[in-house]
Amino acid sequence: AHREQARPTFEAWLAKSQRQDLDAWIPSAGLQLLAPLNDGGDEIAYSINGAKATSPRNATVEWREGKTGSQAAYLNQGAALEVAGAGDFEGDQPFSAAAWVKLPGNDASGSIMARMDDGKDYRGWDLWSEGRRVGAHIINKWPENALKVVTSEPLPADEWVHVAVAYDGSRKASGIKVYVNGELKPTNVTADSLTETTRTTVPLKVGQRHTGSPLSGVTVEDVRIYARALADSEATSLANAAMFAALIAAPVEKRDAANVESLYGWWLTNVDADGKRLAAERDALT
Repeated sequence: AHREQARPTFEAWLAKSQRQDLDAWIPSAGLQLLAPLNDGGDEIAYSINGAKATSPRNATVEWREGKTGSQAAYLNQGAALEVAGAGDFEGDQPFSAAAWVKLPGNDASGSIMARMDDGKDYRGWDLWSEGRRVGAHIINKWPENALKVVTSEPLPADEWVHVAVAYDGSRKASGIKVYVNGELKPTNVTADSLTETTRTTVPLKVGQRHTGSPLSGVTVEDVRIYARALADSEATSLANAAMFAALIAAPVEKRDAANVESLYGWWLTNVDADGKRLAAERDALT
């Protein structure tokens, strides 16, 4: 009943909303690294713990049409970005990593992002893709002291998809959640024995591990690392933000009806006071 009653309030909210209004719903607490990768020039801008920085664009990076911005980084056998101070987590520290990706149809394997010393036991962690199944490694020494999960189903080829991994610091594979377009996905566990350190001195790289496993042919945008585990609702908001921002920016007559309904469902549980209360009461019963 509330869903029908709240519709006029939603319509009024939608009529006056601006694209930037949705920025407030993108998780910001604990954000360690933000690399939009939509620069389109010879420098790549990013922020690390709130401090702005730039890096020269590698020759292996091309600018292609983006998802959240007009440009995105297309990778060809190399890293898009290297940041020494990002992603340095111990095995008992919660963290999250997320990005918009467009995976090629060649079913290649490689790291979307990694802080991993592949020359020393593969120590570290990565956001990984193999055959368009995405997940994560968290490793002391591969394969005997490590965690690994990947989604049971592959992602579509040549389509923009939001991927996120949230790890709770439990040193267990069950503590790794994988989200695709904001939805928690079933995973296959192929390693579940982590007891020792995962820290490494090599830098974080976007698009490969320290020396290898480049994910060639992938297009990447809006790379984020959080020094905490995102909640389910936050992973959903992060994925939805780009779609909803584009929807709000579009003329009313060009707004896709299915996307408007998706936005309405999100608005009910994130913006509308009564909807938030009802959602909380429902969650308390489950």
